[in-house]
Amino acid sequence: MSRIVEATQRVPASLAGARLDQAAAELFSDYSRERLKAWINAGELTVDG
Repeated sequence: MSRIVEATQRVPASLAGARLDQAAAELFSDYSRERLKAWINAGELTVDG
């Protein structure tokens, strides 16, 4: 079964310039790095701004 996850985070200054996967791992620690990487590769985890 799949589920849709919607979450928004503001990136703190301490993560400015970090790669998306690194920042996501810090901000969304409930999810594994592999899951986050899969979402990034699928275009499902994105940055706005």
